[in-house]
Amino acid sequence: MANPVSKYKEDIKRLKKQGYRNIDIANELGCTKSTVAYHLNDSTKNYARDRSRERRKRTKEWFREYTKNHCCTVCFESESICLDYHHIFPEDKFKEVSSMVNEMFSKEKILAEMKKCICVCSNCHRKIHAELIDIQDYI
Repeated sequence: MANPVSKYKEDIKRLKKQGYRNIDIANELGCTKSTVAYHLNDSTKNYARDRSRERRKRTKEWFREYTKNHCCTVCFESESICLDYHHIFPEDKFKEVSSMVNEMFSKEKILAEMKKCICVCSNCHRKIHAELIDIQDYI
């Protein structure tokens, strides 16, 4: 048995071969015109995938550049690759900053989440979670 997605794609291609217009296919199958266009055109899929990759790359580059201007609040480590963002009040946490970067949230949303955090190196971050460092001393 074919999976539902490939069956859907097959229906779109079959209707197109029968001379249906994209809008008619969308109405027939109960989907959007963009869904029809997506399944009919492999270059559209490649374009969307490439755009996502490029956006993720730009977001990560922006984050690395932004982090270069910061250092650990505890030990003053300044190597950006070592820095984490620790939420001061866990109950205010929407999501981990690194996850937001990887999931391509907007810069504004990432910055808003970072305002809820202190910048610490990975070693100090582990010590905070092990309760060897009290972050209240550094706020």
